[in-house]
Amino acid sequence: MRHSPGDEPMVSIQGLKKRFGDHAVLKGVDLTVSKGEVLVIIGASGSGKSTLLRCINLMEVPDHGQVSVGGEPMGEMAGDGRFRMFPERIVNARRARIGMVFQHFNLFAHLRVIDNVTIGPVEVNRMSRIDARELGMAMLEKVGMAAKADAFPSQLSGGQKQRVAIARALAMRPRLILFDEPTSALDGGMPNRPETFYRQGSEKSPFRYPYFYPYSKGPVFPLSRRSDPDFNPPKYGSNPNSTPPTDR
Repeated sequence: MRHSPGDEPMVSIQGLKKRFGDHAVLKGVDLTVSKGEVLVIIGASGSGKSTLLRCINLMEVPDHGQVSVGGEPMGEMAGDGRFRMFPERIVNARRARIGMVFQHFNLFAHLRVIDNVTIGPVEVNRMSRIDARELGMAMLEKVGMAAKADAFPSQLSGGQKQRVAIARALAMRPRLILFDEPTSALDGGMPNRPETFYRQGSEKSPFRYPYFYPYSKGPVFPLSRRSDPDFNPPKYGSNPNSTPPTDR
């Protein structure tokens, strides 16, 4: 994809490699994602989809290569190509602008739903508790979970936990959100298709950010725009009647 002068890509990855023991998971990934672009990552189980996402925010530290988000590198590349992470205070400041919805939700079991959503804005973004609660309730309303604001995660179904995890990511108002199978546990009771409120969130945010959807078998490909009438994506997710959105 071409970029105009001065238009920094939202995500830039060069030569990314990651091994776990003798198993090479990522073997030199090069990837560029523009602001506002939607990218789908599709591959077989164990092919490195989640590892790639986790390398972007350094939840997994790459072995080789470079990762930049919003024009800001997450580390430096040594002369031999090895990746060296910046000091933790720098990395944490840059991570705070990257949201992630985890495959297994990762909610804090001892916190109520509203506190799970507001803990980031309060502790990381230094938002007042009053403002954070107002924001948190708005995000919970967006995913149809406002009525469960005072419940604990143990009182929720898997789909409800996933909705809370999505609201938590949106509440941080990040420049980039990474989704690791974000619709795998969602039921038919969603107030909107998940893609709808992801897009609404970006349109109402001061940032324009791409979304990453790791799903099952196939190549890496970007979602189509209306200008691509020949685009015919495969079915995806657990719902056989569901297809990727093509309304951008």
